[in-house]
Amino acid sequence: MRFFRFKKLVSMETSKYLRYAVGEVVLVVIGILIALQINNWNENRKENIVEQTLLKQLLKDFESNDTIIRNGLSEYKKNLKFQNVIIKNTGPNVIKPENEKTLDSISILNYIKVGLVFGSLNFTSQQIEKISNPQLKIYLSKFPSIFKSYQETENRIADLTINQRQIHQKYISLLDYKFEDEFLIYVNEQDEDILSEFNQEKFISDYSGWLRNREFQNITVDKSWVSKKAIKELDILSKENKTIIDLIKKEIRGTNRP
Repeated sequence: MRFFRFKKLVSMETSKYLRYAVGEVVLVVIGILIALQINNWNENRKENIVEQTLLKQLLKDFESNDTIIRNGLSEYKKNLKFQNVIIKNTGPNVIKPENEKTLDSISILNYIKVGLVFGSLNFTSQQIEKISNPQLKIYLSKFPSIFKSYQETENRIADLTINQRQIHQKYISLLDYKFEDEFLIYVNEQDEDILSEFNQEKFISDYSGWLRNREFQNITVDKSWVSKKAIKELDILSKENKTIIDLIKKEIRGTNRP
């Protein structure tokens, strides 16, 4: 009987100990889970801060791009008008235009350089991985290749412009012009005597020979076609750029929402 009571007491003590031990284990597990949760929350908070910093910098870069692209489009459209004036004043029977504005326009043999913000084109895959929005990741990943495609067109226009200038300088003396605001401006002899500045005899310009040159006309027509292609590519780039801006703004607003 005593043995039975002793055994019962031992069983009760063991049961109490097991309950206590299980309780301790549960508390430890809960403590670990809470610690992990806090650690995860802290890590997520840090990652969010890094992402927000990156998003704000990208927003600044792409908003700068928006201005650059719009200015580029405006310059291309103006330049295309100059190319059309040149084409209208070239051919087998043309003579030197009498209108000085026309002379100025046909002498604008330049090309447009659109340089986007470095940070919007050279982010790494590691930086993209820090962004949580999958749609934004896709747009950011393909943006540099779209710009590269435009740059190939831009380089083609630059080559054509160099060819234009080479033919132009075979026929025309640059002493007929003054350089003003990055453009060649035709100088009327009554307005300014450039010869006195350089103290040398000027070669006589052959405007008719220049404007009757078949190669020059063909190069100008080609440049006009390629310029239209560049405008289309910049339009695409502009739309992609604006979409990225909208997505970034939504991400920033969404994170900052209470």
